[in-house]
Amino acid sequence: MLPSPSTTLLRVAPLGRDREAAGRVHLGMVVAVVVVVLVLAWLFAPRGPVVTVLGPAERLITRDGVATFVVGRPGGVWEVLDDTASAEDTGRALLTDVVGRPAIHPSGDVVLLTSVGLQCWSDGGLTLLCERAALPDDARLSGVAGDALIVLQHDFVDGSHRLSTARFEGGSLQPLVPLVHSGGAPVVVSAEAGLLVSRFGAAVAFRGEDGWEAWTFAPVGLDDPGKAPGPRAAGAHASQDSPARVVAEGLSTQAVFAPDGVHLVVEDPLPPVGSLKLLSMKDGGLAFMSHGNLGHSRRVPDSHAFRGDPVLLVNPRWHRNDHLQIFSHHFLGGGQLQFKIAFLHHYAVSISEDGRWMSYCQSDFDEDGDDAFVEDLYVLDFGEPSRGASHLGRRAGGRADVGPRFIGSRPVLVSVMDGELQLVRLAETESP
Repeated sequence: MLPSPSTTLLRVAPLGRDREAAGRVHLGMVVAVVVVVLVLAWLFAPRGPVVTVLGPAERLITRDGVATFVVGRPGGVWEVLDDTASAEDTGRALLTDVVGRPAIHPSGDVVLLTSVGLQCWSDGGLTLLCERAALPDDARLSGVAGDALIVLQHDFVDGSHRLSTARFEGGSLQPLVPLVHSGGAPVVVSAEAGLLVSRFGAAVAFRGEDGWEAWTFAPVGLDDPGKAPGPRAAGAHASQDSPARVVAEGLSTQAVFAPDGVHLVVEDPLPPVGSLKLLSMKDGGLAFMSHGNLGHSRRVPDSHAFRGDPVLLVNPRWHRNDHLQIFSHHFLGGGQLQFKIAFLHHYAVSISEDGRWMSYCQSDFDEDGDDAFVEDLYVLDFGEPSRGASHLGRRAGGRADVGPRFIGSRPVLVSVMDGELQLVRLAETESP
């Protein structure tokens, strides 16, 4: 039947044309979503290490937590740099005529000994602290203990050393005071004494005839400030003119200063893996800390670091498999944790100031041999341990004063890689 004249006819568009338009809209939405996802992934993706080469170098001097570092250039020149250094940077200062090696003050200033005398470099230039004629013959700078005590050693023909200290406050140096026993005899430090200069307080330590000796030049303090010091509280009233001495009798292998400024961690080499003990610098007491050792090797430099709250001692130690493995040790309770199990050596530990990053070296060398070996440098993000360690490069192994070392408060790492200074910047993220 035909439609009546009043009936309206509806025109229906072909079905294929609607599907084509809908397909274009859907494709556009998919593309937009993919673009957004890619942009977000790029924005929030972890950034790999950024390596900057800063010219030829032979050795490094750093101080934990300080952004300033000093690099030994070929020809005996020392250059002062910091964690902002770039390939175009000419450095903050060039230091020449340096006797021995400079030392870094917690402020970022650099203390150095030259033919002129004991000097201090800061952004304002060099300041003479003490003329050379007023210093002992053959004096050498050993370091800055804590934030105000400069330590010098001077050599004798028999190879032994004498020590002197001077307070460094307000940009000026107080008179030099030789280190002597209570009877007035000078303290003799042997060539094998392994002098340690504490960065946590005014203290030094070295191997003496009876074991590790720790000398303090400022009050160490008491556990209970309201309690009177006991008869053995040697360090409770120590001063530069009247330093206090404590001894870890019979323990003379390895030692490191604890970050509390009160204890010296000493190694007791009892089998099978030894133990670590805490020597109190205020009363001479010796207490068990943890099983383990401090991982001394004749082939690679000693190293250790501190991390976390409560603080952990992180260091390579000799494992039962005759390899150096990285462990963390609790100062209280004796707990310990192995970083990884591998039949390779792991050493040269450094940890960033915020505790998030750890750098180390890995190699396979014969502790009893003398063959040359290579080592690989790695850095690990404790915040994302599942990602594994990032490889930073390979170099000739076993050299001292070449890093890797973290500097400053940001995750910046410096090292000498076969004669070239490298500065590595890591992604800045919140601490775990």
